[in-house]
Amino acid sequence: MDYDTQKNKRQKNVQEQTFLRKHSIKNTAVSFLAGKIPAGIKNMLSQKGFNSNNCALVSLSAYPECCAHTFSGVIVTLSHQFIKFEVELNHNETEVAFVEKWVDITSQTEISDHKRGIGKTFGALAIEVLNEITTGG
Repeated sequence: MDYDTQKNKRQKNVQEQTFLRKHSIKNTAVSFLAGKIPAGIKNMLSQKGFNSNNCALVSLSAYPECCAHTFSGVIVTLSHQFIKFEVELNHNETEVAFVEKWVDITSQTEISDHKRGIGKTFGALAIEVLNEITTGG
């Protein structure tokens, strides 16, 4: 499937929606691998023992319209633990000013390849991306 064609398509079937969601998750994970995330987030994860060898950043959002330098995200570890965080970084985004949230959401994360109406869940797609980037697939 072609990303540009699918994203502009008005009505999408389950497979096309899954393709787009996975594409978004993989883009975030690849950006993490390439170091294209704010240094403050990378440093915080490193201080907590996480890096691109033992986890994947599968979601990252910024809130510039209300809270400059505030980010939320989700990592998934090699043991399939999901951790959600929300942090406020300093003005140049090199250090964490405040950790608002650091929560293990593994028990609330649904992992299914066959959920009615959506196909693969976020958790299943995140693990799939993690496996692909750690095995080079």
